Amino acid sequence: MIALRSLNLLTAVATLATLATLRPARADELPNDDPDAESDNMSLLWTSALDPERRALDATLAAALRLYNDNDANAALQKLQSITTIAGDNVVYWRLHGALSATLRDWPTCVQSFTKVFAKLPSDVPPLRKGDTDEVHYAACLIKQGRLDDAEQVLQRVINQVPTSAEQWRNVEPAWLLHGELCLELGRISDAAAAFKTLAEGLRADGTMQAGNRARWWLAMTLDRMGRTVRAQKLIAELAADQQREVLAPRIPALFEGNDAYLRGLAAAATARNLRSFGVRTYYAAGFETAIAAFRDFLQWAPNSPWRGRADEHINSLLPKLPTRVGLHSVIEKKPGTLDAQIRSLLPALQQCVVTAPRTVFRVIIVGLPARVIKPAPTTLRKPTVFDLPAGRPDLADGGEPIAVSIDYPGDTLDATTTAAMFSCLSSNAQRIVLPPATEPGVRQTVTFAVIAAGPKAEPVPVPAPHSARKSQ
Repeated sequence: MIALRSLNLLTAVATLATLATLRPARADELPNDDPDAESDNMSLLWTSALDPERRALDATLAAALRLYNDNDANAALQKLQSITTIAGDNVVYWRLHGALSATLRDWPTCVQSFTKVFAKLPSDVPPLRKGDTDEVHYAACLIKQGRLDDAEQVLQRVINQVPTSAEQWRNVEPAWLLHGELCLELGRISDAAAAFKTLAEGLRADGTMQAGNRARWWLAMTLDRMGRTVRAQKLIAELAADQQREVLAPRIPALFEGNDAYLRGLAAAATARNLRSFGVRTYYAAGFETAIAAFRDFLQWAPNSPWRGRADEHINSLLPKLPTRVGLHSVIEKKPGTLDAQIRSLLPALQQCVVTAPRTVFRVIIVGLPARVIKPAPTTLRKPTVFDLPAGRPDLADGGEPIAVSIDYPGDTLDATTTAAMFSCLSSNAQRIVLPPATEPGVRQTVTFAVIAAGPKAEPVPVPAPHSARKSQ
């Protein structure tokens, strides 16, 4: 069995893959400043050189570790499986085996691997790779096995050692985030808030204000769930510029299903409120629609969460605010309320089109014809845009308005037939919206708005008749 001090020599393990001979030091190389580390290295080198089985073990571990650092978990695990019979109680082997099992979502094997060695690991053992934490891997696997109390005990190994610098805080950030998330699921909401606040302050200790934003987003969600809505919205407003890195594509994703969707819901709702408060009329945003879809995602993915009631409250408060924003382009009219009224009156029919996709946001664009067609010169290269007339629409020639439908938030899994039926239904209903006549030569009048189902009740999708049949009626 490897001595525990060898856990600090992972770089030496990588070197042992090529130990046919010992390379003499060159004259231009600096001497080793750590005599103890040098002695440990030499001990490992001699042991490996004299023991062929140990040499094979070390070489394979080094290769597996390189694959793990290259994010090739399957290949790394295959390497490890080739030396299972000679691994014995090798701590590095079982640490790496557990980490790979966690990456591949093999929760029972992960728990078994870490259980073999975890009692023997010192709490300050170096990570297998940057950003890794054995406690996080082990706790995550225990959580996925339903052993929440055991997971908390594992995380306490990290939580009990409070860092003293921002760099140390960065090393333990995943463990503290998981600890706070676990407290939320256990109903200890005050403990969760304290964990996120402490982590955010620690990460920002060196003046790097953005460093603690993931923890602050979690704190905002915790405040929201505590019913402290005003404080939560104020904090979210401060974090609005960092949505992409910490909410839409988070560096450290949530472990419990649905929590990242809940954060997306809070962020989208905040964006929509900000746009309304500034009175922006020419900017399209599916803010409230996206928020509703995200909260419905949470309900879908977290059937046993204690926070489902809070998500329902958000959805019910947002539905009356639809549509979020009617994006008006060019010079449609001085009083856009007329278009708003038209869209609101058609909203029930539009929502019925997509009733079987309650977690998907659809975007509808209506492009009016210009007052006077201006043909470009033959030498002019015209770059297509989203507002070009869609191909295959015979109604365009007789003065109809082109309709373009797309998906903004793909929450549901839809097949091609269902999607086409929904697009056709939305397009058919949107043709009833009358755009004011264009007033400037060559300018297209354009209106853009979002549609989401009013509720999750499953009903058949209405499929409109073909356009030619409607026209002949």
